[in-house]
Amino acid sequence: MSNHIRSNTTVILSLVCFLTIQSSVWAQKPGHGRGEYFNVRDFGAKGAGGDDTEGIKAAIAAATRVCWGEKPPGSVHYASEPVVFFPSGKYKISETLQAGGCNLLGEGSSIIHMTDPEKDIFFSTSIWRWRVSGLLLFGGRHQLHIGNANINSSQFIIDKCTFQKASGVAIKMGKRTASAQLIIKNCMFTQNNQALVNRCDQAVLKDSWISTSKGMKDKAVIENHNVLRMENIVGVPEVDPRANQRWIDNHFSLTCRNVRFGGEGGGFTAVFNFAKFINRRPQAGSSSVVMESCLFFCARNDKIQSAIYLEEVPNQLIIRDSSGFISGGGRGWPVVKVSPKIDLDTYFDDVRVGGIRILIDDTLTTGIHDDLDFFTELPEQLKPYQVNDIVSDAAPKSGNWRRGQFVRNRNTRGPSAAGAPYGWYCVESGKSTRWKPVFLSFVPR
Repeated sequence: MSNHIRSNTTVILSLVCFLTIQSSVWAQKPGHGRGEYFNVRDFGAKGAGGDDTEGIKAAIAAATRVCWGEKPPGSVHYASEPVVFFPSGKYKISETLQAGGCNLLGEGSSIIHMTDPEKDIFFSTSIWRWRVSGLLLFGGRHQLHIGNANINSSQFIIDKCTFQKASGVAIKMGKRTASAQLIIKNCMFTQNNQALVNRCDQAVLKDSWISTSKGMKDKAVIENHNVLRMENIVGVPEVDPRANQRWIDNHFSLTCRNVRFGGEGGGFTAVFNFAKFINRRPQAGSSSVVMESCLFFCARNDKIQSAIYLEEVPNQLIIRDSSGFISGGGRGWPVVKVSPKIDLDTYFDDVRVGGIRILIDDTLTTGIHDDLDFFTELPEQLKPYQVNDIVSDAAPKSGNWRRGQFVRNRNTRGPSAAGAPYGWYCVESGKSTRWKPVFLSFVPR
């Protein structure tokens, strides 16, 4: 028994010593050289508000020289990832810094201030795997302008950073950077002309704050050209009602969960959708707009007058468990609006069965009154693709309907008192459909 106690005591003391040593190692201030952080102060940067361009360039060059990697036969490429370290301070730069070959780490939101509004802060067309953490990037055109020529298994992680006053885009991915994963988390975006342009196969923006620039005109805070997931975002707009501002321009697949499309100044349109439904079989990919548990405040885009604006109709449009205030006076504005450029009578002629799915659930509230049917009303040609309750004032006269679909009469709640039908049942598929009225009958017990 005593040997067992001594053995356990030895193990515990050894573990305590190991953790103590590890703690002291992580607490050491980063130095420079092979195998350690490359501290920009050791290369001439001072972080005292003067021009530190040359010092930072020297630190990046030194780190890049010791970056090592290879591609084993039958495997993917791998590489070492040296780190350039920025102690707390303000580092002014006057030239664009080449990204790549090293990761970037700041201490206490170290400030990198680009003094030329026409120049990028970090730029690379050949960056493959990259991590940036703890930096505050101020000014310049594009602050992180990065990408590659569609290199497989690319990954970019941007964490605990602040992006402020970019005259262009805070984070802009190159046009060919598709085979990549982009993860942005715990970040702040304030007064940038645009926050993000995504072109990656998977991008995640989460747990972050976005304040917009009032000078943004005829564009979106975020452009998504591939797949983007947004979660736990606080959006605070600077509104110009005449500027056609919106939060997101979607060109393929967008999912938003727990996103506040803010109401300051009345707010503006949440999503412009440019992604048309894809009509391939088997489906190689689907365009989509999915909004779950979101807050919409979209009352001050006078040109658009809706929360979701469809330049094209995607394969999937889902809005559920959301609320907000969408108003332009009078009865207000609809949640979804379709561009008048679309000829809805012919637009859906080639849609395969199940190719489009639309759901706007009945939990949506508007903050104006209870006329939910008005706010969720879709053009009649879109109603055949609804997967939830379809409501109308009369049997439909347009749209590609399928036999068996049912349309509820908006003006009848329960058994008809005046002989009006409860709804209409489609008895013939196609555009020239025939509808049969449905009446409710209750037998007393």
